[in-house]
Amino acid sequence: MASGEPKIIGKGREVRGKKSNGEEFPIFLSVGEVKGSSHIQFVGIIRDISEQERDRNEARQGKVESVYLMLLG
Repeated sequence: MASGEPKIIGKGREVRGKKSNGEEFPIFLSVGEVKGSSHIQFVGIIRDISEQERDRNEARQGKVESVYLMLLG
C-alpha cells in the first residue's frame, strides 16, 4: 500500500490458515479493494482448500507408486 502498487490485491494465493484450536490448514486467500469517495476498504475472501490439497497429494502419491512399480518391472 505504501508504494501504491498492489502486490496481492486482485490476485489469489494459497497460504496456511489457523483454526481457533491452533491447527493449520490450507486456504485460498483473495483480497479485493473497494474505493469510496474518501477512503479505501479491503475485503478478504478465504476458502478452505483442504480437500483439493488432499486430492493433489493422493494423485502425486499414485504417480510415485506407478513409477516405482514400473522400475521394479
